[in-house]
Amino acid sequence: MTPKDNPKVTSMTRRDGVAQLLRHVLLIVYYIVAMGFRASAIPALPNAATIVVAQDGSGDINGSSGADIQSAIDNVTSRGGGLVIVREGIYLCSKSLCLSSNISLKGTGPATILKLNGPDQFAVIQNRHFDTPVDVNITVNSLAIEPGKGKVTCGGVTMSNVRGGRISDIQTTGLNCAGIALRYSSECRIDGNRISGGGIELLWTSHDNIVTGNMITDVVVEGVNDGHGILVSGGAGPGYRNIISNNTVLNVRGIGISIDGGSYQCIVTNNIVDGATMDGINLEGWNGLAAPYDCTIANNIVRHARIAVAGLPGLRIQRAICTGNIIDRPRWGTQDIDGLLVQHADTCTISNNIVSEAGWNGMVVTESDSNTIVSNTVKNSKINGIKLQNAQRNTVSANRCFDDQATPTQQCGLAETGNSNHNLITANVLLNNIDNRIGLVGQDSKAVNNLPNDIQFTSGIITSEALKQ
Repeated sequence: MTPKDNPKVTSMTRRDGVAQLLRHVLLIVYYIVAMGFRASAIPALPNAATIVVAQDGSGDINGSSGADIQSAIDNVTSRGGGLVIVREGIYLCSKSLCLSSNISLKGTGPATILKLNGPDQFAVIQNRHFDTPVDVNITVNSLAIEPGKGKVTCGGVTMSNVRGGRISDIQTTGLNCAGIALRYSSECRIDGNRISGGGIELLWTSHDNIVTGNMITDVVVEGVNDGHGILVSGGAGPGYRNIISNNTVLNVRGIGISIDGGSYQCIVTNNIVDGATMDGINLEGWNGLAAPYDCTIANNIVRHARIAVAGLPGLRIQRAICTGNIIDRPRWGTQDIDGLLVQHADTCTISNNIVSEAGWNGMVVTESDSNTIVSNTVKNSKINGIKLQNAQRNTVSANRCFDDQATPTQQCGLAETGNSNHNLITANVLLNNIDNRIGLVGQDSKAVNNLPNDIQFTSGIITSEALKQ
């Protein structure tokens, strides 16, 4: 009996997976173009005022305190908006600097240092109308932020209810809250920043934002973002249509890049994550909201951590695309771990990923239904290449599971376990594993046209010829 003759084999076909992948690619293009258009549609303020703050007597306002900078901000605000330039020097801030609509705050690079010197504050810079109607067109760029001596709680830049903001070329060190945070904010761009100590957060219905080209390192605190590098999360509601691209995340205590709390249509692409203690990148069902759906994880490099598409029993991830990623030597802290985890997820496409030297299984699909696992390469794992655990109606096709080490460690190329059933396993290549047989437990699962196509049931080995009878 062939798979098409078996009404119980209802897995998504490879054509369905390609169509879904194409749809996500088109969404990526649309969001990038649309967000660029929206950002440019926010008009620049004509005839904006410019005030210079300096410490050497060359400024319109001369001084070395946050109050001097705030005075300049208030001045241009009273004139409808404008630019505040802060020249090099250390400026001690006794409280947060507050920016209103149409204000740009610009330093001269890392030589312009803002340092918190008063009571603990959540952020050194924030927008003025923090919990009221939207501020627009706020920019902060080209300066450094440091905590003051002995400060326990200090973040960098936080914007709440802002549309069309930009935070760029900021350098932070030693922070123990978020380096940059958006809340209820949209159409903002966070780019070219170097963040150390605290990560980047997009929280509470923040949407249509771009986070790109940032370097995030040494996030070790368990503060607001739980030590994550980049966090897109719900709370008051899901974040959506955010693009996280071309960032580098190194040595974080939590997750490198996390999309959770019901967020949807988010794109995580072309990032590098190395040294995350927990997951390198994940889609996670959490926070009592719907699990993420219609999200894409594409063309990322993750070293020493895994990628997880992991919902919960009542919060199942739907229609995720995970494609073109490289996962190298995944670990969970110092523990061995699977390379790519698909858990409580349905109708997802996992394609063209490369997983190398996983401490456990290269790829695990568990408690998940109707997914397409296609054209992945899994090599040199310590247990299975690809494992289906309590998984139903999945299509596993055109994958390569092999071991090219002098002494192979990958026990089995591809196997079902638990209550897996109704899966279609076809056109896979299994080479130089310790056992190249396909392990099946589901009586209605089918393995056809694999190389080799030897199948191991609990009752023994059944060849492809025997299966056709």
